[in-house]
Amino acid sequence: MQLQFPLAVGRQWRKVTDTLFKDNRSTARTTVDVRVIAHEKVRVIAGEFESTCWYAPSEQAIVKSTTTSTHRGTSHVELVDAAFRP
Repeated sequence: MQLQFPLAVGRQWRKVTDTLFKDNRSTARTTVDVRVIAHEKVRVIAGEFESTCWYAPSEQAIVKSTTTSTHRGTSHVELVDAAFRP
């Protein structure tokens, strides 16, 4: 997911991506609608972070995400180690 800064509550945007699968030359279009609804603390294996859209400014990273695809089902990703390097 591509974020648009600043991440202010109420901000909305849409990201459309076209993908070409090289193995069979098929294509797919993905549309993601994003809306910032709140600031919250999120706990993941790497620790607890103050976040918006599960993006932690202290780590400059998305620390958690959930994605649902009609082809691949639902996947969950969490940050497991935090070692910020400027």
